Amino acid sequence: MAGFVWLLPAEQTFSQSQDEKVAEREEKSVFWKRLFKKEQTPGEAVHPDLHEFTLEQNRIVPAISSKALPQIRKVTAQEVRRLSKVKQMKVSSERDGEVIKIEIPMSQLFLPNDTLLWNRAGLTLQPLIRYLQIPDYYHILVVAHSDDSGSAAYTEKLTRERVLAVKDWLLAYGALPEFVIAYAVGNRMPVSPNTSENSRERNRRLEVYLVPGEELILDAEKGKISL
Repeated sequence: MAGFVWLLPAEQTFSQSQDEKVAEREEKSVFWKRLFKKEQTPGEAVHPDLHEFTLEQNRIVPAISSKALPQIRKVTAQEVRRLSKVKQMKVSSERDGEVIKIEIPMSQLFLPNDTLLWNRAGLTLQPLIRYLQIPDYYHILVVAHSDDSGSAAYTEKLTRERVLAVKDWLLAYGALPEFVIAYAVGNRMPVSPNTSENSRERNRRLEVYLVPGEELILDAEKGKISL
């Protein structure tokens, strides 16, 4: 989709002054509100197809207005604290406290080389259900990673089938397909060199990004977030 090349990744704004950050945020907010705007026909809405966006693009949109930002950061910090209590989850925030990032070892979801969620996977994924209940409260980006065991084609296929299994689980528990975007990256984005079993285990992971959606932003502007 045209119009995305000018958007800078969030980490490139860290050297800006506070005034420059605010100005850029407002500029992006106006742009994204045009993309998500209501049509003249009552009840008809235009919403970009999030599945057409790259992972990096989906991690920086939609822009959050300065009015909504304090509430968004507050609820993000609250949810990071809550999720951090869950075993086997590594939880952090990014985009200056706006987005929740969750990392789950693949061993908590799948048996080795398998693509079917195993019986205890539901317990691991269960804390995510609360973010599925209100449409467009969150854009849920699900990213499957592998180590370098096997060919590139094999790891691509493995991560593709695994991430679709997780997506199907989320849809079964109430998520709408418009707001769950799956990415399979094979072994192309390791967090550690594949030089030991411990390192390879770190690379076999599922990442989940909870990105504030339009409805959450609107509620934040009203000071009424329903979580």
